[in-house]
Amino acid sequence: MSKYAKDSELRHLVDRSIELEKELINEDEFIAREDYFEAELDIAADVIEDSYAKLADKYKDEPDKLKNLDRNSMKDLYKKEFSTEKDFTNDMAKLEKAMNDYDNSNDVLQKIEERKQQISAAVDDNINHVNDHRIESGMKKYKPEKQTYKVRQIKKIEDHFKS
Repeated sequence: MSKYAKDSELRHLVDRSIELEKELINEDEFIAREDYFEAELDIAADVIEDSYAKLADKYKDEPDKLKNLDRNSMKDLYKKEFSTEKDFTNDMAKLEKAMNDYDNSNDVLQKIEERKQQISAAVDDNINHVNDHRIESGMKKYKPEKQTYKVRQIKKIEDHFKS
């Protein structure tokens, strides 16, 4: 019996690690909810943008009032301007729910990306371990292309306020 595994066996270990990474990510119940939270984020962003557009239309002659608007000042301004409207209570509740959903979805999506990175890092560690054995055996490092996972850029609610 030889002291070291064959080149083909070590390559197979690396290839299998990459396959396993894909399987883990595809079958992870938490990661599987990514599409749901992406949709929630988009719906919330649409509601926020519509509310902002309504304010922008009201203040088209005074655009300075909308500069540097944050989420709380937007809600306050929205209350001030539209509190007399018939559907104000529903619209305000919808806006507040959208802001909460937006924050929640953003947080969950960030955690999903972190989970993907953790899985990928564990696979990378395994591949590095196999490659250490390859180098010890006088073989070249073997690292085929594999998918990388980047940390998502978190958008703030204020990013949806267009001036």
